[in-house]
Amino acid sequence: MNVRKIPTSIPGSAMKTSMIGVRSFVMLAMTAAFPHGASYFFAPDGDDSRTPVEAQGELTPWKSFSKLNALALKPGDKIRLKRGGVFRQTLIVTASGSEGSPITIGSYGREQDPDPEIRGTELVTGTLVDGVRSAKIDVGGNVSSIFDESDPLAVARFPVDTGWIYATKGENDSTVAATSLVGGDWSGASIHMRTNPWTLETHTVKNGRGGRLLLDKMPTADLHDSYYFLSNHANAFAKPGTWYYSVNDSILRWRDYLNKSLDEIEVSVRDAGIIISKTSFVAVQGIKVFGTRVVGIHGDGGKNLVVENCTVRFPGQTGIRLTGVHNQIKSNDVVGAASNSVINHGLKNWVANNKIRRTAMLTLLGPDGMGPGCCTGHGIAVSGDSAYVANNSIDSVGYCGITFVGQYSLIEKNTIGNHCMTTEDGGGIYTTAGGADIPGSSGSVIRFNRILATKGSASGKVGTNPEFNGIALDNNSHDIRIDSNVISGTARGIGGHNSRRISAKGNILFGNAVSQIDFFFGAEVSESDIRSNVFQNNTLLSRPGQKLLATSSAEDYATIYSTFSGNVFCTDFLTSVRCTKNGVTWERERIAANDPLIGPETQGMTVVGDQVGNLTSPGILKIDNNSVLATGIPSAPSASGKFRVRVTAGEQWLVSFRARGIKQNQPLGVTLERTTGDFARLAKIPVSYLDTVWLRYDYLIAVTSSDTSAKLQFSTASNYGSYWLKDFSFRKVPITVTDTLPTSHIVDQLPHPLPKSLIGTWLDLEGHAIQNFSASTNNPDVAIQIDHIPPPEHALQPKDSSKSAMSAILIYLGNQTWRVEGLAGSATAFDFTGRVLGRLIPNPEGIAVWSYHASRGPCWLRINSTIIPLLTIR
Repeated sequence: MNVRKIPTSIPGSAMKTSMIGVRSFVMLAMTAAFPHGASYFFAPDGDDSRTPVEAQGELTPWKSFSKLNALALKPGDKIRLKRGGVFRQTLIVTASGSEGSPITIGSYGREQDPDPEIRGTELVTGTLVDGVRSAKIDVGGNVSSIFDESDPLAVARFPVDTGWIYATKGENDSTVAATSLVGGDWSGASIHMRTNPWTLETHTVKNGRGGRLLLDKMPTADLHDSYYFLSNHANAFAKPGTWYYSVNDSILRWRDYLNKSLDEIEVSVRDAGIIISKTSFVAVQGIKVFGTRVVGIHGDGGKNLVVENCTVRFPGQTGIRLTGVHNQIKSNDVVGAASNSVINHGLKNWVANNKIRRTAMLTLLGPDGMGPGCCTGHGIAVSGDSAYVANNSIDSVGYCGITFVGQYSLIEKNTIGNHCMTTEDGGGIYTTAGGADIPGSSGSVIRFNRILATKGSASGKVGTNPEFNGIALDNNSHDIRIDSNVISGTARGIGGHNSRRISAKGNILFGNAVSQIDFFFGAEVSESDIRSNVFQNNTLLSRPGQKLLATSSAEDYATIYSTFSGNVFCTDFLTSVRCTKNGVTWERERIAANDPLIGPETQGMTVVGDQVGNLTSPGILKIDNNSVLATGIPSAPSASGKFRVRVTAGEQWLVSFRARGIKQNQPLGVTLERTTGDFARLAKIPVSYLDTVWLRYDYLIAVTSSDTSAKLQFSTASNYGSYWLKDFSFRKVPITVTDTLPTSHIVDQLPHPLPKSLIGTWLDLEGHAIQNFSASTNNPDVAIQIDHIPPPEHALQPKDSSKSAMSAILIYLGNQTWRVEGLAGSATAFDFTGRVLGRLIPNPEGIAVWSYHASRGPCWLRINSTIIPLLTIR
């Protein structure tokens, strides 16, 4: 085997892989029209024997970027790489341009050819022995990635795929023990540790025998009660299509896929694709960078640097990293960074119009993981005053979508989806001050952003409370405006920790799982600080079991600490909806009490404690002016004198009651459970959060197990006290009814013409009928549909060639996949905003298959000029 010694160091940079600070923003744009300077051309088939004068011709380019070392580049000079070319080398610029005359790195050649690509990889062919391929490669550290063409292979992991090991104890600051660890000697392996809910840090095992792992460095948090997995070791090397690299002997080993031989692979060997070292007025435009070990494009300590229209894929730790002043990162596409996609540190920096995907995802982590320290995994991380972060699209990020720290910064018009996919604590947009007297991001504005569909990873979980916020104001953040953002599908819409003088106006906080607004205050925060927060004209809409508003404090100052005015508080129970604004409440039923499609009331099976009237659970129940819980039809008492009801797995029941508590946000638990044996719960019912006034609560529950003698039981927490119930109802609801129930929706841009399934009785947040939808992405709103939507008729008709073309369409759902039969041509799927979700191209038999999970919301299928709803409004 040949030994490859490849230079990988980066001049003038320590290339730390851990997260470094966080600063940036709005800055001076560089002049679009540059004065003429010399142009130097490079091509993979160039000739380095040519003179600098010859290399200024497109037909006589150089081959090696090292030719730039002998040049004294001047302001206005240009470095041009041939389109369609692949360069396996690092481009380093150490000269500076000037204002209006930057040095530029760009492309030349035919416009139809792809952008030039700088690859941090080398092609490697391995020797096959006993099903394992191997090659000797010396890169001065870990290999970060290997690729089958452009697709990354997974590093060997133990436990395989998704498993974690619980650390039973930490024996000292750098030794972790786990009785469940098997596999003999783990020395040299990488260990990836969830030492706290917001960190996955990676270290090397110096000595790993007998279930005890001695680490090369002390972790950032206590080793006790943490979770970890191991990778990059022979003991984990069993699954096809995986690999590991041994630093000790510089040998890379990998396995073929079951159905494909991997005789030649791409191996990351170079630290960086482009390095701009301590220079100013340099622009990188329209370059691709692929497969580097540490960073794709790196600018260290410069000013007025621009990186634009570049594509960076699988760049090791960081995609694009600039430090300095007045730097711009704009209109780039960054995919697959293991630590952070974009970092921009310094004063008046700009990050705008970038597309960022798959940052710090577990499946893409190599031996170095997300780095050895705390708090990496950002889509965009900026630090520094007067930063500007705008119009970026971020999807699938391990920790925070955007993290910023810096006064007078503007974070606007960004779209963030699926953050906290590796951690369980963070924010779509996150900022921190760090202390009560630290400026942090004071004077900053967060506005017009969309933060949707957060996950929060339970893998290797070390916490019990999900903290993946939409907007997170951490550690005494203060004097920040939060205006007109849309936040949905997170744990907490806007979350604050000791945050003061926060102004939140005109935001839509919709369906966030724990609460829409959630502020926590420690003992060090005074009551006057708490009352300085202002929430005005926001829309808060919760689903069952979700809080509208949660505030808590080490000191019990009041139930609601901040100033609230003009806000709309709505709860959508699916079977009914309730909204309150300025003390005025309206309620609407979607299933009327006399609806002939639903079953009779069954109230007598309700039990509080062991039997009606005898409370054994904490708190005090008071039945309002009634000795029973409702006026409906009681079921017959059992032999023991207790009311019971028969339920069957798969049934759906509607639980409805009015209640009030002695305190706001008083939790009320409702359980459907067995009365014998293990007393197991028979359905999942969300916790109710009571107000001090009478309100209605509706829950549509699905029975998970059958029982001939079930009971419904109420209880509250012991530290609250009294609560009151009345107008109780429990009745069976056929699935055919619940499948057509509508619900509330965030309305942005709507498709035109309006889908027929959207035409019905729609209400605004004040209960008034909406005659015409006119919302746009710049002014979103919430609309509530009241009437039922019948099942889409075309989806129910069998394929029959004797009928019309549309009636011959058959659509059905199976395992998260739609199958459409009878298509004569292509069809388009789109969502509520009119955004195209996918195009269905039928096979010769007229069949198309399309994957789309129903929980992502409603969508429609356009076939020629006809629109068919694929998912009922839910």
